Amino acid sequence: MWSIARVVQVKYLLGCQAFTARSLGLGAVVVALAVGGRLVAQELGLWAQGAVAVGATLMFVAVAARFGVEAGDEALVGPAWGRVKKKLGRLSGRLGR
Repeated sequence: MWSIARVVQVKYLLGCQAFTARSLGLGAVVVALAVGGRLVAQELGLWAQGAVAVGATLMFVAVAARFGVEAGDEALVGPAWGRVKKKLGRLSGRLGR
């Protein structure tokens, strides 16, 4: 209930939408993968269920990377990804000695 009130406040006070068609579409993909994965893996063993879960996760990452990225995301992700690569470079240098 509190979340609904916050969404209404954002719409009323700031005049912007809390959700875009893109974010709602990604939410629908998550629901479809969860329901589909449950139906597929329901009677399978533990390892097969884990494989279905990993597959669904990878599929979501691929869909989100293809359809979920917006123009402003690069401004946030670019610097963070640069720092990650820099730290990984330092770590690989230490491990290589």
